[in-house]
Amino acid sequence: MSFDTLFNWNDMPDLLEKYLPIWLNEKTVDKPSVANLNNEERERLKNLSFQDQGKDPNEILDIMSNDVYKKLWKIDHPRNMAFVPSPVSPLSSIVEICNSIFNPYAAGYENSEGTNILENKTIRFLAGALGYDEEQAGGFSTSGGSMANFSAFILARDQKLKQEDFAKARIYATDQAHSSIAKAARLLGFLPQQITKVDTDDDFKMIPADLRHKILADKENGFCPFLIVATAGTTNTGVVDPLSEIADIRDEFNLWLHVDGAYGASAALSSYRSILSGIERTDSVTWDAHKWLFQTLSCSFLIVRDGKLLHNSFHSSAEYLEAVEDDNATFAETNGWDISIEMTRPARTMKLWFTFQVAGMETIQKALDHGFESIVYLAKLFENKKDWRIVSEPHMSTLNVRFEPEGWSKEMTDAAQVYLCDENLKTGFATYITTKLLGDKVIRFCAPHPDLTKADLEKITIDLFERGAELKANPDLIYD
Repeated sequence: MSFDTLFNWNDMPDLLEKYLPIWLNEKTVDKPSVANLNNEERERLKNLSFQDQGKDPNEILDIMSNDVYKKLWKIDHPRNMAFVPSPVSPLSSIVEICNSIFNPYAAGYENSEGTNILENKTIRFLAGALGYDEEQAGGFSTSGGSMANFSAFILARDQKLKQEDFAKARIYATDQAHSSIAKAARLLGFLPQQITKVDTDDDFKMIPADLRHKILADKENGFCPFLIVATAGTTNTGVVDPLSEIADIRDEFNLWLHVDGAYGASAALSSYRSILSGIERTDSVTWDAHKWLFQTLSCSFLIVRDGKLLHNSFHSSAEYLEAVEDDNATFAETNGWDISIEMTRPARTMKLWFTFQVAGMETIQKALDHGFESIVYLAKLFENKKDWRIVSEPHMSTLNVRFEPEGWSKEMTDAAQVYLCDENLKTGFATYITTKLLGDKVIRFCAPHPDLTKADLEKITIDLFERGAELKANPDLIYD
């Protein structure tokens, strides 16, 4: 029996030569930022069956190119400003190809020594950027912020909570914390009422005085506070909680302080690093390189101030691992499965290391700075604009606005935000969606892409203002 169709590497150069230019053509900025399947395309994909005999790879790649990869919300498009987009450098994509070809098993140090050396080097560099001691800090790459936050919860539990106090445990976060925070607590067996919500101020930042008050109240009621979750770059507004003041409270009560910096930790490499003041005093930080360090999905990190604690929480052993375990290994030589959840792990960090090496940190800084500057410019376009209100000032690369014609009900005004976003999506020129702040629907922009221009932002706002004026003149459009 021949396995040529399964293991024939010789055809790969020809296929890439044919299709790579087609795929790269989709990366040009004149292409739509969003494209959805039509009904015919959707049904065609659903009806593709698995057959005993294989097909020509060109036929299948044509389908993938036309009906799958061209029909996406392009999260790396300069004008995609929904969620937290992922501006991707081709430097990252090059290494993604390398990783897929060589397929290194990065969880084992001896299995892939080179990738582990460079991952440890990169993680220590990131730790230093946060203000941690590079020699003492540690960390690992993982699939995303959700898994990094979950891992931080495990560390906090193991370091700050006695087993007999589990049912009395209390976690502290605001209503602006990422949804993965509540999920991590639930997956570890904590009940919803074991998360104490801390109030936020007018800028949607955690109020330290309320945090301290609620910790004291919980202790007086017999509960066991053990974890504070602050955020550096909230998803909704991009704000950074007052980390230094929160760290003072952590010290007072001997708790674990974790920062979800999935979005905002990258500011540590920008000219705006001061907004992260106090992050060097935290115990752990989540950092997504696929959000704002120009990496392909996925590339995330948990960085820990005291790296030795990782081994205490995640070490595991088995007979089949003894051949590649070394009791005398330094932390830098530790197997990945001993310091993280994953037993199988790709060499995610290689693409970030390569990007830093080729681009240089000065270019990275300027690319990050562009996001801060773009959102400030966008805010200026909304200033004093009739019928429009800036709901949250620009933070990181995020801005929230609301279309509010005088005399409209809350229900109609909320519906208007959705209508305006939906109408914009039909054009494909730019992508932005709604969120909620203080119970109101708002239009949220997140603009981190270095290739987003002032001309882009001007056209986006002109189109939005025109649609708003049209809607104000004919409110029934909302319900058509």
